[in-house]
Amino acid sequence: MVEFIKNMLADERGSISHKRTLAFIGSFILFGVYCFTKEQHLADLIFYLVCAWCGLATIDKFSK
Repeated sequence: MVEFIKNMLADERGSISHKRTLAFIGSFILFGVYCFTKEQHLADLIFYLVCAWCGLATIDKFSK
């Protein structure tokens, strides 16, 4: 099971990808907030933050 999670979060070179880790953690937080609080505005905020973090991680990949 641990090996499956490592493979799921790994990029094409075999190292752990920041984008996939952020999206994985963010999806659990988003699911928890939406299911337990039913607060739509908070769920939207978390969604936008996770998308922004993934976008910034993509920019970091192309910069030296």
